[in-house]
Amino acid sequence: MFAREDNNVYYWYYATQVLHHFGDEPWRQWNDVMREELPAMQVKEGREAGSWAPQRDRWASVSGGRLMMTCFSIYCLEVYYRHMPLYQAGQKEERVSGR
Repeated sequence: MFAREDNNVYYWYYATQVLHHFGDEPWRQWNDVMREELPAMQVKEGREAGSWAPQRDRWASVSGGRLMMTCFSIYCLEVYYRHMPLYQAGQKEERVSGR
């Protein structure tokens, strides 16, 4: 599941989307940790407060920098608002349409 020591925001971003769409227990396990760990990694003081430091990340430290690290971290944290879980979309439509 989500592991802070992996330092791979690119993986976290895609894993968050996949697990959100999948739902159920794998999503709950991932989300319970991710929603606590990512904000804890956020820079709290100084000029860069509110961002995420890229230095230890596998990809952001090499090419994406602070902007990549911060954007992908925010995308992970707002997945609830950006995507309706795919596998529930049909179920909701069926309930609404009465099928």
